[in-house]
Amino acid sequence: MSRTAKPFNIFNGNGPRWILLAVNIALWLVLTRSQRSNSPMELHSPPKRSLQERTSTSTDPCKPYFPGKLLQVEPTNAEDQTLKGALQKVDQLISNAVSSHASVDSVTIGIVSAKGTIWSKGYGRRNANSTDTTPPDEDTIYRIGSGSKLFAVLEGFILRDQGLINWDDPVSKYIPGFAYSHQTWQQLRNNQTATEEDFAEPMTLRQLSTHMAGIDRDLPDFNWDAWPSSPPISPALTPKTLEQIVAAIAETPLVSPLETTPTYSNSGYSVLGMSLLAVANKAAGTNMTYPELLQRDIFTPLGMTGSSFAATPENAARIAYPKNPAEIYWNPSDNLNPVGGQFSSVADLSKAVQSLLNPSKLKSILSPATKREWMRPVHVFPDHQTESGMGWEIFKFDDSHGREQRYYTKSGDLAFSHSIMLVNPELQYGIVVLNTGASVARTLGLEVTKILQPAFEKVLENRVAERYAGSWKGENGDQVDIQVSDGVLSITKWTTAGVDFFSKYKAAWADRISMWSTGRLDEFRISFGYISQPSGNMEGCFVYWATRAPILSHHAPVDLLYWEEQGDQRVLVVPSSNVKLTRA
Repeated sequence: MSRTAKPFNIFNGNGPRWILLAVNIALWLVLTRSQRSNSPMELHSPPKRSLQERTSTSTDPCKPYFPGKLLQVEPTNAEDQTLKGALQKVDQLISNAVSSHASVDSVTIGIVSAKGTIWSKGYGRRNANSTDTTPPDEDTIYRIGSGSKLFAVLEGFILRDQGLINWDDPVSKYIPGFAYSHQTWQQLRNNQTATEEDFAEPMTLRQLSTHMAGIDRDLPDFNWDAWPSSPPISPALTPKTLEQIVAAIAETPLVSPLETTPTYSNSGYSVLGMSLLAVANKAAGTNMTYPELLQRDIFTPLGMTGSSFAATPENAARIAYPKNPAEIYWNPSDNLNPVGGQFSSVADLSKAVQSLLNPSKLKSILSPATKREWMRPVHVFPDHQTESGMGWEIFKFDDSHGREQRYYTKSGDLAFSHSIMLVNPELQYGIVVLNTGASVARTLGLEVTKILQPAFEKVLENRVAERYAGSWKGENGDQVDIQVSDGVLSITKWTTAGVDFFSKYKAAWADRISMWSTGRLDEFRISFGYISQPSGNMEGCFVYWATRAPILSHHAPVDLLYWEEQGDQRVLVVPSSNVKLTRA
């Protein structure tokens, strides 16, 4: 604990300069907001609360996430007592699902942390097409269906980071002659010319990856005039060449104009995969197939030794066979491999999930910045629960404190082979579920989150409290008290240079100040926000994000706090005051 220089104070020395400036900034924001109150949108809005009406952050609709980085640096394991009971419940859930449904041939699950697989188990029979009762395990190989699409996007990011593509490149740059229909269905059926201005824009690789291109699900369309008296068969797995798909895209009206709404498209991913293959071959001067490309860029670097695109004599003994094994021997043309041709295991998919949880690890194939770029929503559906991204199917579930936890998922379904991968970057864990027979992978994956999420929340909360909570004290009565309450890491007492901020400026904010992780280990910003509407207001986190302190003191941001190691103790540093504190 030390003070290297006495903080410079203003206003007759009654308070540190940065906190007074912060109060002035908050007041300025209140004034500027009140000057906007004549806009039509605010004529009937509730009156602003006075400074004195601000209450504890326990009622604040915006609660910062705990720093999940802690579980990246120090991952949990299956022996953690908080997690152990939850894993037993997961085991019971899946055991019951398999034993009570004869149509479910097998299920294999893996729970993943930033360190790798922390728990896995197989249920049922690996080969349901025989009398063998051996259960599957984490190395058992399954067809993952549309889970393959996620690896197409991963390949795209690898090539992008190598400078070989831009996600906003037009598809025609890589598929010569590629074009899409400019007509609506009405215009096509009435033999009319296209008039929509939107169709002047080129279709891009990004739009293919996000399903925002408007391309129909499976082209060429399969016409079935016996409908509705006879249900149509699915054209998804019928053989089709890239040339046939491209020709159909040029002739078939888009479901909706570009960037309007997601339209799930196998055909779009076929074109995406072949575009990536074309640019990779051109750059390397090779004639690789799509499986060879993924082997080079993904499977080998990540050590995914059980992943491929075909059943072979070499991997036959490790494959999970449903009672009806016909689809195991389906060998799609190369342009359908990015759509749904991949085989993989829980062990292999767990390695992919681990690389997303901890992209800084040695074997990661994406940079941390690229991972963060990828794991973002692109489209929000009007149900408060689901979103879509670049290959992702995103589910949102509230945590114990009312915050949304996003699960970045990708599922896949063939007739008898099913998969789902789920990744929660905030709580730093993932789930992989593979199954044969009746489809239960997706349902089980989502049910498992209900069991595991509270446990991982508690693990992280305990880590945060252990690392940061307490009374941190220094010289001259300097003191910062930090606690974990209602799911928020916050400051409840702050004294420096003889000034008790919470007493002197109590009217200016609540009885605690929330701490916002910057995403770096042990580094936080504090944000006072501005006085907003009464409870139930619609501004949420907007009252904070625009009010991060724009001023420096001692050449450091006034809202910055961080911890550092000094010898055998941890020290809380308040750089804007040149103060260092140790836990009492």
